[in-house]
Amino acid sequence: MQSLFEQENYRQLFLEEVKKWNDTAFQYNCAGKAHPGCFADCVSFPLVLFKRIGVIPESFVTPEYLSVSGGREEFTKLIECIENIPTLEKVWERDKEFIDRSLLKLGDLIVCSSGAVVHHVLIYAERSDAWHCWPKIGVAKVDVGSFSIQKYAKRVYRFVREIND
Repeated sequence: MQSLFEQENYRQLFLEEVKKWNDTAFQYNCAGKAHPGCFADCVSFPLVLFKRIGVIPESFVTPEYLSVSGGREEFTKLIECIENIPTLEKVWERDKEFIDRSLLKLGDLIVCSSGAVVHHVLIYAERSDAWHCWPKIGVAKVDVGSFSIQKYAKRVYRFVREIND
């Protein structure tokens, strides 16, 4: 399945925009109010970033979300939110093993969940890196091969078409 970010114009937009978010501070439950250089949480960071480059409709509402100690209800809310984005398609769901990293493409959303305690969203950035927003760190890169991502990754979603399709 081809990624929207295999098109050079979207690739450049993504790379330019993600640089603006580097070192943005983490703030719990900021919903769609995240802003580069100011604050974000793990869900608002990718969703607002993709709104800013035009692959998620401006009208899309990011719900308030508890990423820590939110329980299964919050994971369900997260999945419903992501699956309501019209330009995304689910490309992998955990059975037993984590997806082969060679199948990941720039811009893929990786959804992690420990079940009841922590839920998290990362953006795949190539070469085994992903961008995410984490408490005390803010927006930064992480290795997709890390133990926690390998253990808790549940789904991967890919932007496959433009908003107007």
